[in-house]
Amino acid sequence: MIVCKKLVAGDHWVLASADGKLTGVSPKGEKIVGAWVWNKRFFCRNVFIGQKQLPENCLSVSVDGNTVTFTRDKGKGRAITYSF
Repeated sequence: MIVCKKLVAGDHWVLASADGKLTGVSPKGEKIVGAWVWNKRFFCRNVFIGQKQLPENCLSVSVDGNTVTFTRDKGKGRAITYSF
């Protein structure tokens, strides 16, 4: 449902391509690049925002209409909601 869709939250966006690539733009205008995979029921990603590498993380994903919420640490961390 979320693959190959531009996901927008405020002034930034991300796109998870079918080939496992992750691209986008951060709220500060920095490039987001990385990779992602489905691991069981989690969206696991490894990304850079600008020159900074974020820790690898697996997120729970819930879709409601045209919004998707990602919650870090397998559903136990901070959440962010995007529109598509």
